[in-house]
Amino acid sequence: MAAKTKEPKLHSLRLLRSKSIPYQLHSYPETLIQAAEVADHLGIKGHNMYKTLVASGSDPAKPLIALIPIRDTLNLKQLAAVMQQKRVRMLTQGQAEKITGMKKGGISALALLQRKWPVFLDSSARQWETLILNAGRRGVQIELKTADFIHLVAPILAHLTLPRS
Repeated sequence: MAAKTKEPKLHSLRLLRSKSIPYQLHSYPETLIQAAEVADHLGIKGHNMYKTLVASGSDPAKPLIALIPIRDTLNLKQLAAVMQQKRVRMLTQGQAEKITGMKKGGISALALLQRKWPVFLDSSARQWETLILNAGRRGVQIELKTADFIHLVAPILAHLTLPRS
Protein backbone atom coordinates (compact mmCIF):
# COMPACT_ATOMS: atom_id res chain seq x y z
CA MET A 1 0.00 0.00 0.00
CA ALA A 2 1.45 3.36 -1.05
CA ALA A 3 1.91 6.05 1.55
CA LYS A 4 -0.50 8.93 1.22
CA THR A 5 1.22 12.13 0.11
CA LYS A 6 0.62 14.85 2.65
CA GLU A 7 -0.84 18.02 1.16
CA PRO A 8 1.15 21.16 1.99
CA LYS A 9 -0.36 23.62 4.47
CA LEU A 10 -0.88 26.74 2.37
CA HIS A 11 -3.30 29.67 2.67
CA SER A 12 -4.39 29.19 -0.93
CA LEU A 13 -5.39 25.57 -0.35
CA ARG A 14 -7.22 26.35 2.89
CA LEU A 15 -9.13 29.07 1.05
CA LEU A 16 -10.13 26.76 -1.79
CA ARG A 17 -11.19 23.99 0.60
CA SER A 18 -13.26 26.46 2.66
CA LYS A 19 -15.11 27.48 -0.51
CA SER A 20 -15.42 23.86 -1.74
CA ILE A 21 -13.53 24.74 -4.92
CA PRO A 22 -11.91 21.70 -6.52
CA TYR A 23 -8.24 21.90 -7.46
CA GLN A 24 -5.29 19.76 -8.45
CA LEU A 25 -1.74 20.18 -7.19
CA HIS A 26 1.37 19.91 -9.35
CA SER A 27 4.66 19.42 -7.49
CA TYR A 28 8.13 20.16 -8.83
CA PRO A 29 11.64 20.67 -7.40
CA GLU A 30 11.90 23.90 -5.41
CA THR A 31 15.17 24.65 -7.20
CA LEU A 32 13.17 25.55 -10.31
CA ILE A 33 12.23 29.22 -10.10
CA GLN A 34 11.44 30.34 -13.65
CA ALA A 35 7.86 29.54 -14.67
CA ALA A 36 8.89 28.23 -18.10
CA GLU A 37 11.29 25.75 -16.42
CA VAL A 38 8.48 24.60 -14.14
CA ALA A 39 6.12 24.09 -17.08
CA ASP A 40 8.77 22.13 -18.97
CA HIS A 41 9.45 19.96 -15.91
CA LEU A 42 5.74 19.26 -15.42
CA GLY A 43 5.25 18.53 -19.12
CA ILE A 44 2.75 21.38 -19.42
CA LYS A 45 2.74 23.33 -22.66
CA GLY A 46 2.30 26.36 -20.47
CA HIS A 47 -0.51 28.06 -22.36
CA ASN A 48 -2.82 28.01 -19.34
CA MET A 49 -0.01 28.46 -16.81
CA TYR A 50 0.19 32.01 -15.46
CA LYS A 51 2.97 33.74 -13.52
CA THR A 52 2.30 36.11 -10.64
CA LEU A 53 4.01 39.50 -10.77
CA VAL A 54 4.02 42.18 -8.07
CA ALA A 55 4.02 45.84 -9.09
CA SER A 56 2.90 49.21 -7.79
CA GLY A 57 1.31 52.32 -9.19
CA SER A 58 1.80 55.84 -7.88
CA ASP A 59 1.85 54.65 -4.26
CA PRO A 60 4.61 52.07 -3.71
CA ALA A 61 3.04 51.09 -0.38
CA LYS A 62 -0.02 49.79 -2.26
CA PRO A 63 1.09 46.84 -4.37
CA LEU A 64 -0.89 45.07 -7.04
CA ILE A 65 -0.81 41.61 -8.54
CA ALA A 66 -0.68 40.92 -12.27
CA LEU A 67 -1.12 37.43 -13.68
CA ILE A 68 0.04 36.79 -17.23
CA PRO A 69 0.93 33.73 -19.32
CA ILE A 70 4.35 32.39 -18.32
CA ARG A 71 6.00 32.96 -21.69
CA ASP A 72 4.74 36.54 -22.05
CA THR A 73 6.04 39.90 -20.83
CA LEU A 74 3.98 42.35 -18.81
CA ASN A 75 3.20 45.57 -20.67
CA LEU A 76 3.61 48.15 -17.91
CA LYS A 77 2.16 50.96 -20.05
CA GLN A 78 -0.96 48.92 -20.73
CA LEU A 79 -1.34 48.04 -17.05
CA ALA A 80 -0.95 51.71 -16.12
CA ALA A 81 -3.66 52.63 -18.64
CA VAL A 82 -6.01 50.01 -17.20
CA MET A 83 -5.31 51.38 -13.71
CA GLN A 84 -5.71 54.97 -14.94
CA GLN A 85 -2.25 55.80 -13.59
CA LYS A 86 0.66 57.60 -15.21
CA ARG A 87 2.97 54.67 -14.71
CA VAL A 88 3.40 51.32 -13.04
CA ARG A 89 6.67 49.78 -11.93
CA MET A 90 7.66 46.26 -11.08
CA LEU A 91 8.84 45.67 -7.53
CA THR A 92 12.31 44.22 -7.22
CA GLN A 93 12.60 40.59 -6.19
CA GLY A 94 13.58 41.66 -2.67
CA GLN A 95 10.68 44.11 -2.40
CA ALA A 96 8.17 41.55 -3.72
CA GLU A 97 9.40 38.88 -1.33
CA LYS A 98 9.36 41.23 1.65
CA ILE A 99 5.89 42.64 1.00
CA THR A 100 4.26 39.28 0.17
CA GLY A 101 6.16 37.11 2.63
CA MET A 102 6.73 34.58 -0.16
CA LYS A 103 9.77 33.75 -2.24
CA LYS A 104 10.10 34.41 -5.97
CA GLY A 105 8.63 31.49 -7.85
CA GLY A 106 6.02 30.90 -5.17
CA ILE A 107 4.07 34.15 -4.88
CA SER A 108 0.35 33.42 -5.08
CA ALA A 109 -2.61 35.71 -5.75
CA LEU A 110 -4.81 33.24 -3.86
CA ALA A 111 -2.57 33.33 -0.79
CA LEU A 112 -2.66 37.15 -0.83
CA LEU A 113 -6.41 37.50 -1.31
CA GLN A 114 -7.05 38.59 2.30
CA ARG A 115 -4.82 41.64 1.71
CA LYS A 116 -7.32 42.99 -0.82
CA TRP A 117 -4.65 44.12 -3.28
CA PRO A 118 -5.93 44.79 -6.78
CA VAL A 119 -5.52 41.73 -8.98
CA PHE A 120 -5.21 42.02 -12.75
CA LEU A 121 -5.55 38.94 -14.95
CA ASP A 122 -4.58 38.90 -18.60
CA SER A 123 -7.77 38.49 -20.60
CA SER A 124 -6.24 35.54 -22.46
CA ALA A 125 -7.23 33.46 -19.41
CA ARG A 126 -10.82 33.38 -20.62
CA GLN A 127 -9.90 30.93 -23.36
CA TRP A 128 -8.73 28.23 -20.92
CA GLU A 129 -10.95 25.88 -18.97
CA THR A 130 -8.36 25.74 -16.19
CA LEU A 131 -5.51 27.91 -14.96
CA ILE A 132 -2.27 26.74 -13.36
CA LEU A 133 -0.90 29.21 -10.81
CA ASN A 134 1.54 29.46 -7.93
CA ALA A 135 0.07 27.99 -4.78
CA GLY A 136 2.07 30.12 -2.34
CA ARG A 137 5.33 28.21 -2.10
CA ARG A 138 8.02 27.16 -4.54
CA GLY A 139 7.53 23.58 -5.59
CA VAL A 140 3.73 23.72 -5.71
CA GLN A 141 1.47 24.85 -8.53
CA ILE A 142 -2.30 24.68 -8.29
CA GLU A 143 -4.73 24.04 -11.13
CA LEU A 144 -8.33 25.14 -10.86
CA LYS A 145 -11.17 26.09 -13.15
CA THR A 146 -10.72 29.53 -14.64
CA ALA A 147 -14.32 30.40 -13.79
CA ASP A 148 -13.72 29.48 -10.13
CA PHE A 149 -10.59 31.64 -9.96
CA ILE A 150 -12.38 34.61 -11.53
CA HIS A 151 -15.40 34.20 -9.25
CA LEU A 152 -13.24 33.94 -6.11
CA VAL A 153 -10.63 36.61 -6.84
CA ALA A 154 -12.72 39.03 -8.96
CA PRO A 155 -9.68 40.20 -10.94
CA ILE A 156 -9.74 42.99 -13.45
CA LEU A 157 -9.50 41.28 -16.83
CA ALA A 158 -7.52 43.19 -19.46
CA HIS A 159 -4.93 42.67 -22.15
CA LEU A 160 -1.68 43.06 -20.15
CA THR A 161 1.10 41.64 -22.30
CA LEU A 162 3.51 42.89 -24.93
CA PRO A 163 3.07 41.47 -28.43
CA ARG A 164 5.12 38.33 -29.00
CA SER A 165 7.92 38.73 -31.51
